[in-house]
Parts: sequence; structure tokens; C-alpha cells
Amino acid sequence: MELSASTITEKILLASQKLLENSSEAMDYQYLTDTISEISGAKFGFFNFFSDDNKTFRNTAIYGLHKHLQTGYKLL
Repeated sequence: MELSASTITEKILLASQKLLENSSEAMDYQYLTDTISEISGAKFGFFNFFSDDNKTFRNTAIYGLHKHLQTGYKLL
């Protein structure tokens, strides 16, 4: 589904507002992942936190249908 320019702008403004208003502990990472994925037209999206050594990570939020997530997991 393609979003209109006004819908995209509204979603970007709301996501930006959430980023500015919340600390990392209170952040709604699922909302951000969903919003960014919808705006970009992605079939799947992941929000990951990497360890200090950048060798490991943990998934914090996931967006997409199961069949598309399989592709994403292979990339990770």
C-alpha cells in the first residue's frame, strides 16, 4: 500500500515527537519499527541493539509477515 505524502509527513512528525519525548528505556521501539517500515514500503524490518563489541545483537522489534521475516532472518 502506497502512502500519500501527507500521511508520510504525519507519520514522520509523530515518530520524531516520540523520539524527542522519550528516553531509551521508555521508547516504543515497536511503534518506530512499524512506522519506518510502513513509510519506506519495507516488507520486513528489525530494530536491533548491538553489544558494545558489535559482535552480538538482540532484536527489540520486528515488522512484517512471517514469509517475509524468513528472508530478513537469513540476512541477519
